[in-house]
Amino acid sequence: MHKKRTIHPRIRKALARQIEAIQRARVRLQQGDDAEALHDFRVALRRTRSLLRPLLDIESKAQRLKRAGRPLWQYARQTNPLRDGEVQATLIATLPPELWGAAQQAWQADRQQRLDQQRHELIEALCRPRLLKQLDQLRRAGKRVLGELGRRELMDAGRLDLHILRRRLLRMLADGAEHPEHWHAIRLDAKRLRYLLEGFGYLEGTDWASELAACKAAQDSLGELHDVDVLIVDLNAAGLLNPALDEALGAERQNRLALAKVDLQTLAAILRHDPAPPA
Repeated sequence: MHKKRTIHPRIRKALARQIEAIQRARVRLQQGDDAEALHDFRVALRRTRSLLRPLLDIESKAQRLKRAGRPLWQYARQTNPLRDGEVQATLIATLPPELWGAAQQAWQADRQQRLDQQRHELIEALCRPRLLKQLDQLRRAGKRVLGELGRRELMDAGRLDLHILRRRLLRMLADGAEHPEHWHAIRLDAKRLRYLLEGFGYLEGTDWASELAACKAAQDSLGELHDVDVLIVDLNAAGLLNPALDEALGAERQNRLALAKVDLQTLAAILRHDPAPPA
């Protein structure tokens, strides 16, 4: 079957897969002994949102999807501090013991206690029947909107969103900014583009698999950089960033930034071959 004729069933199946992935992660959360369940829940939610992203740009359809998806996107945002805490604990474990004194250890223990409580409350909320109802509302809203869109309209929406993300990434990569917020914004858009390519990249007939891999590499290396940046900000806010610790984390940050820039050069080279947007 021609790729243009498969767009509706392809997107419907992809949406169904992500909702099933959310439901499976929820079951694993209920079991309580799976360290990756919350991460998988978070990723499946973000993939679902990226898959629906082109539809959210169609004014006549956006409100219905936003209304159905808003409660679910809130869950994803609530996982951010938990994710930061987990990766920072891994980073802290690599620091020389003499740099992580009693004050830093007490701060880490107190923060971990708060994060454990947040995690417990979030998992309790996710295990309630309400989540299943919200997922069903999103599934039905997505199915209805897809059914109302013509093939050309859906294809153009996907291609246009790919083009917008590529252009925005290229602008950010070219502006020369070096501050943490800039790198984090690039990381988020690389992730959005990666997930969007999973649903719509095949339409263009280009080597989108290479673009997908470049987005993943940039997302991962910028994530490593973000982990250091967040830890530096948190320690500084707590008054615990002594000169020796600042120097060690600064050196680690420079190493991670250098690696990220290599991945970003590869991504930029691919993005410059962005196909023309739909007329």
